[in-house]
Amino acid sequence: RERGDLALGRAAAERDEGLTVRLLIGVGNSYLRQPQDGPALNAYRLALQRPEIERIPRLKAHALANSGEVLRRQGRLDEAERVLKELIERFPNSYEGYFLLGRVHLDRGKAALAGKQFRKAAELDPESIEPLFELLKIAREQGKKDEVFRISQEILKRDPDNSRAYLEMALYY
Repeated sequence: RERGDLALGRAAAERDEGLTVRLLIGVGNSYLRQPQDGPALNAYRLALQRPEIERIPRLKAHALANSGEVLRRQGRLDEAERVLKELIERFPNSYEGYFLLGRVHLDRGKAALAGKQFRKAAELDPESIEPLFELLKIAREQGKKDEVFRISQEILKRDPDNSRAYLEMALYY
């Protein structure tokens, strides 16, 4: 039975040459949720080494973004920045690339650079509020009350029922 399963798996892989990449990314995602960063990073790296990933841009972008996030969480900020810049270079409209690069800059204490990346992420995904909350956090830490209020209003335009944005406004006014 096991040989038959292997033969079926091999035949499926021949029909869908992206199957291995999809499986590796799926394994990486599973480890990422646990979180087990080391195995997740290994799975993403293996996926990125597969030549067929070049024909599946969405999966390449996903593997690069998640690799960058894992490296950032591990404190390997130079490597994370390199991977995320590669993501942005190859996929200039990558929300994840700009958002995660902003987090790398925040981890380095570079709020101004982080802010630029979060602003770009917010432009690329007009429905997302995550980068706006990162901008709000920066403004709060810098004591910029007017900026906190303005960003809170921007969040509420995107998500009118967002209680966190109302709370931020209430705390500063």
